Amino acid sequence: MWLWVDNPTEATWGPISRTATYGGVTVTGTASVQSLAYTSGDGQTIGCASGGTPFDAVAMANQAAVDSPTCGFRYQHQSDGGTVTATSTWSVEWTGGGDSGRIQLPSTSSSTQVWVGELQSVNVTTDSDTFGG
Repeated sequence: MWLWVDNPTEATWGPISRTATYGGVTVTGTASVQSLAYTSGDGQTIGCASGGTPFDAVAMANQAAVDSPTCGFRYQHQSDGGTVTATSTWSVEWTGGGDSGRIQLPSTSSSTQVWVGELQSVNVTTDSDTFGG
């Protein structure tokens, strides 16, 4: 299963910068995602350093299945549905009044239900006869 941030914007991925002035002091803060982790619902957890690589159904048509090059799970069993949860952790880098720092924000999560289909293979001989019974 390929995982990625769909159409990232400043509100969903960052960076989002704002500047404010009060009492003669100007402060600029820039918020962005510092980490992104997914849980699979079957015990797997993966951290993704980037927003992931979008799956391109047209480019992948008629090709062998491949794992995501940046972020994904490989399920071993079919399931009626599981919960995939994405958890992002944001922080704000700020400067102003001769100082600077980082504010770590609470993590946010979003979940969705997925259905995992079963992939079956059939072994064949070079003359296209199936093996077995």
